[in-house]
Amino acid sequence: MSFDIWLERYHKGEPSPFKREVFETIFLPFCSNRDEYASDPNFMQVEYPDGGRADIYMSNLSNEVLEAATKKAGGLVPPEEIGAVLEKAKGDPAFIQHVTFNHSGGKAFSEDMYKLAHRTGSVISWPDPNPIFVYTDEAVLKELPEPFSKTRKRLVRSGADISEAIRTS
Repeated sequence: MSFDIWLERYHKGEPSPFKREVFETIFLPFCSNRDEYASDPNFMQVEYPDGGRADIYMSNLSNEVLEAATKKAGGLVPPEEIGAVLEKAKGDPAFIQHVTFNHSGGKAFSEDMYKLAHRTGSVISWPDPNPIFVYTDEAVLKELPEPFSKTRKRLVRSGADISEAIRTS
């Protein structure tokens, strides 16, 4: 799939990071750009024996720094300042707050995406004219911010279920 698929974790309605080691336990064995990932742990490419693959982008930004910059700017941070703000907002690299998968596909990749969502209590979403997200455990629903209550949702139990939800959305 050449569109973005997002994985995010929430706690009490707020974005909530999870330990990078959980991500690495699942995806690092299939990393095809280990040297690049070691020097820039915000991007990883994975390739699977079944031909599946993905480009994976990760971030962990300090909400406090972003909120302070937005407040100082009186709303949106001007485009010429956003690079400096994002650099200052980098959070602890031992944690990941947001994951984007692109150019992704394959059965093994989908299973690993499911494992990450399940182990971290995250939701997965993708661009769709009628927004939808998938989740792996009912307990996740009580942690989501209010806008999610008005969004279509689907419980998934496997990577194949995620692929089916994307295909039929």
